[in-house]
Amino acid sequence: MFNTSLDILYLVLSLSALLLTVFLCLALYQFIVSARKINRLASAAEKMAIKGEELISFLHDRIGHGTALVMGLAEVIKKVIASFSGKKESKKKAK
Repeated sequence: MFNTSLDILYLVLSLSALLLTVFLCLALYQFIVSARKINRLASAAEKMAIKGEELISFLHDRIGHGTALVMGLAEVIKKVIASFSGKKESKKKAK
């Protein structure tokens, strides 16, 4: 089967090339699987970020409208207090 040492060298080189090819294929497969997992993770994180942004804008809108309502209510209360204090002053002046 092996007539010379050159035949053994060629056999070793061919087996080395075969093993290198198998190793590179497995490494490429692992890289592709990892890249897919990273892509899925990134898309899930993006969806969560979008939901968080929507929540924050919703809360901002609610708080903004609530603040305007409270400010309007505070103005009404100030006017009511001012009108009652004006009536008390007019009653004191009348006495």
